[in-house]
Amino acid sequence: MLSCAGADRLQTGMRGAFGKPLGTCARVAIGQVLLSVRCKDGNSHHAQEALRRAKFKFPGRQKIIVSRKWGFTKFNRTDYLSFLGATDHWLTANPDKLF
Repeated sequence: MLSCAGADRLQTGMRGAFGKPLGTCARVAIGQVLLSVRCKDGNSHHAQEALRRAKFKFPGRQKIIVSRKWGFTKFNRTDYLSFLGATDHWLTANPDKLF
């Protein structure tokens, strides 16, 4: 449809108005963990800053929580270090109990 003088392009109007999928999404619940990062103690401030910048890319309110656990294990940091300091610790005898 050409309506005015000098209209050198064809108007497409509502053609393809439904759109196309732009990406994928995930349904998350309130309080659900979105991302877990493990790093060395000396680099924890870099990881916290990276997560602080990344949380603005997600809608809603995001909180950064530093865990009291050792890595992705179920042990607290102090307990794990005391296990490693013991001469006969059960971690080497039962490595499947870590997770």
